[in-house]
Amino acid sequence: MIFRDILLQLVIGTCFLPRLWNSGFHQNEPLSPKDDEKWFKQLEVFWIDYSPTRRWEWCKGYGQPVFGKDLTSKLIERVSFSEKGSNNKGIFTLQTDYTVGSGENVRTYPKQTVIAKLINHRLEARAACEVWALNHFGLLIEAGRITAEAQDTVGVIVMHKQPGKPLHDVEEWNTALDLIYRWIQEKGVVHADFDPDNVLVDIARNKETNAIRLEHFAIVDFGSPGVWLRRKVPSEQTFTTWFNARWDFLWEEVIEKLGHAPDPKQEQKTQRRRLRKIDY
Repeated sequence: MIFRDILLQLVIGTCFLPRLWNSGFHQNEPLSPKDDEKWFKQLEVFWIDYSPTRRWEWCKGYGQPVFGKDLTSKLIERVSFSEKGSNNKGIFTLQTDYTVGSGENVRTYPKQTVIAKLINHRLEARAACEVWALNHFGLLIEAGRITAEAQDTVGVIVMHKQPGKPLHDVEEWNTALDLIYRWIQEKGVVHADFDPDNVLVDIARNKETNAIRLEHFAIVDFGSPGVWLRRKVPSEQTFTTWFNARWDFLWEEVIEKLGHAPDPKQEQKTQRRRLRKIDY
């Protein structure tokens, strides 16, 4: 239960992209053809309004003329926030507060709460779906066009910046990676069983914002077959690649549970099993 709650808080606090592990602005590569096919195939269920013959064009808002308003003067003082993402030309923060409307309807948003996303020309029709979705969820400020580098006119979406960071960027994620790598170097063993039941955290919740902060992280359960002698110390890059793949594999069950209410009886069984497994 606690892991589901933590992950939901962390993921909801970032901007979704097609895969959970690349949530926020963490995605820097397009899906492979195989993954792309699987991603769409999973939408072919009776309760989702989706057409497999019109994959991209079926989303709500597709091709709508939402990028006509000139926002160039309002976004001159922008700073690069992230260049990652195959579907955009960069994410930017602002150096000045952002104002929309006029007269009695004027509204100003503090600069630290706003981000602007530049859109590739060839993807503007699809990006109109994002404009619709952001507006539907109350996250859109406005959309339009700006004259960017080399007099290139591109679409732009101005939206509310969400708190938090991608799961792979949280301190505890890096702590897990560093801890296991240090064990490999200093203890000569590999802990390969860091599944959700074996990752313990202390959390604190802000009563005003309801935000969750992870305060402490520990890996437990050193029983067979989770711990192995290492033959040699891998390079940091080699280890990181292995760790990321291993984490995604061991935490796959968490993704499957995110959309389902937990079974109280199963939660009790899991808790009892977790208590039996803890071995310091």
